[in-house]
Amino acid sequence: MRPAIGALMVLAPLGLQTSPIEVPPPVDAFPAYLWRLDHRDEPLPQQLLNATGGSHVERAGTAAWLVERGAPFYVGHGPGRNTLHPERDSLEVRFPLARFGATRDEGELVRTPCLSDPQTRADLRAALAASLAPDDRVAADFVSLGDEVSITPYGDPIDFCHSAHCDAAFQRWIAGGGGERYGLSPGARRCSTDALLSSPTPRKLGAWLGGRAFQRAVLSDLLLELAEHSRALRPGLAVGVLGLVGETAFGGVDLEAVAAALEVLEPYRVADAVERCASLRALGRGPATILETIFLDQQDPDSLRAHLRGLVGAPVDGVVVWCDRDLTSAPELRVVLEQELTSLRRARAAQPERDRDPRGVALLHSDDSLAHAFLREARGDRLGWTRRLAGLQEREGHHEVRRREALEQLRQAGEHPGSIPLDAVDGALVARFGRLVAVDLTVVSDAELDRLRAFVAAGGELEVRGPFAELRPDGTRRARSETAGGLVASSVDRSNP
Repeated sequence: MRPAIGALMVLAPLGLQTSPIEVPPPVDAFPAYLWRLDHRDEPLPQQLLNATGGSHVERAGTAAWLVERGAPFYVGHGPGRNTLHPERDSLEVRFPLARFGATRDEGELVRTPCLSDPQTRADLRAALAASLAPDDRVAADFVSLGDEVSITPYGDPIDFCHSAHCDAAFQRWIAGGGGERYGLSPGARRCSTDALLSSPTPRKLGAWLGGRAFQRAVLSDLLLELAEHSRALRPGLAVGVLGLVGETAFGGVDLEAVAAALEVLEPYRVADAVERCASLRALGRGPATILETIFLDQQDPDSLRAHLRGLVGAPVDGVVVWCDRDLTSAPELRVVLEQELTSLRRARAAQPERDRDPRGVALLHSDDSLAHAFLREARGDRLGWTRRLAGLQEREGHHEVRRREALEQLRQAGEHPGSIPLDAVDGALVARFGRLVAVDLTVVSDAELDRLRAFVAAGGELEVRGPFAELRPDGTRRARSETAGGLVASSVDRSNP
């Protein structure tokens, strides 16, 4: 009789019964990387490394100890940390905000360092080259271009960046066609949030939405440039971005712009970030690998066990575990982590080709509608729009709450929901997602309405929750909202947005 898969027979003297010994599943069936906080400058103790099997190195730090142990690892913050990960309490953020608060002059809102500045980009490329220089980098699973990357800290509401470099880059963006969607022609200026809230007009709304799109493009183009530079330095080494905090009107990473060009993405469980990454992958526009962060300081043994077991069928290929300090202070978490990762890897190894990405139903994602939702609530915020920090908006924002509720309702109904951009919608989408849900989808272009018509004509179902297609991206208002059935564009009304 042949031994079961995953077991070996122990040879014994004739006449003695043999017993199976479980062979640990391969670590790469579901890699887990332990973040080194207390051991950032030294190797992890073997007991801690055993809990996950893998870890990371920062920039020029040595990976020899990981290579010797055959442990998977990645290179973190390849281009450095602070330039792409601004902090709320840093002088680079606090000083321009204080000046703006005193003067309300948008010219004070210059991001330091400015991501459109050629010197900033040269410095990032040089830092990336230094991070990838050591010979042991050839053994890395991937290099991360950063975590919690954003124009503003965590996507907080700051009208960055009004430097001369960004003003010039904005004109180049318009000349390249980026402003057409927003009714912007060469010479147009971005509209500040203050100016729009004080006297809203359709033209100002288009310029404001265009400014938001431009800043997303600045960051996306920079990440793509760094990814290309990394591949030139280390051909064959995968490139990723970790700690995706979710998009806001002012920050975060434009997943649709970068997902197809990166091999690894690690979205936090914020907004619809996980669903977007997995849906893009399902449509052939996403990363090969999706990781998830597990914050041990938010877990007890029971919740950690339940969380890991919930990943068996999730569209996640591995985890980053934060951090070594928690495993040292709570050894019971280490035991649970090691046991459950072993079980998870065994389950994944048994079904390596299973499609875990979303299918059937998906929310429609729109950066413009997300930004417009912030704007509507900022108008009535007596404390001022700059105080609607990203965390507050995610917890209490009307659009964010309704989106979260829609996803949870779909999961409770047994669905495996996704989230896709409007430019992915067409008749062929029905094969993967036969039902689309529009939650407060207020800003929709005429071309995007045509895409939705094609989807419905092909047999797809469009469910509308809340206001729908009231505005075009250039700020013009449709005389009446579109309906899920008709999707017929109406005449233009240039009343205030």
